[in-house]
Amino acid sequence: MTTTLDPAVYVLFDELYPITDRHRNIFSSKSSVAVRVLGRLSVFQSEDDMAVIVSPTKDDAPCCVTVDMKFLSDEQKRSLTNESNRERLIQILGDLSLSGDQFTIVAFCFVFMDGVDMDLYKSVARLTRSLTECIPQIEPT
Repeated sequence: MTTTLDPAVYVLFDELYPITDRHRNIFSSKSSVAVRVLGRLSVFQSEDDMAVIVSPTKDDAPCCVTVDMKFLSDEQKRSLTNESNRERLIQILGDLSLSGDQFTIVAFCFVFMDGVDMDLYKSVARLTRSLTECIPQIEPT
């Protein structure tokens, strides 16, 4: 028996909200989707290994994604507790799911992405989206 893994799809944070029927259709057939999401680290709560990321491009956007960091090493979690890491750009690699009106990622790893060119990042997301079937193409802006 051969098992294949879906690639971790580049998802732009701002395409997650507002939640639409398109999102609900994706998660009605799958419980989660392997993704890479870039956001700004807003908070990390070490007592329950939960973090919150917000839009990397919209400072006033009220939307957020909850990130479960339980599978990360203690060293990685410690780096998230450092106050100087708040508001840094962080790319989370993990399984994205939708429950009600809230997205959650179970993180497998992360990397700080300070200085990333957002236009290039968006281009990579658009180009690689054609390699997966689980999330539709990004609409040109």
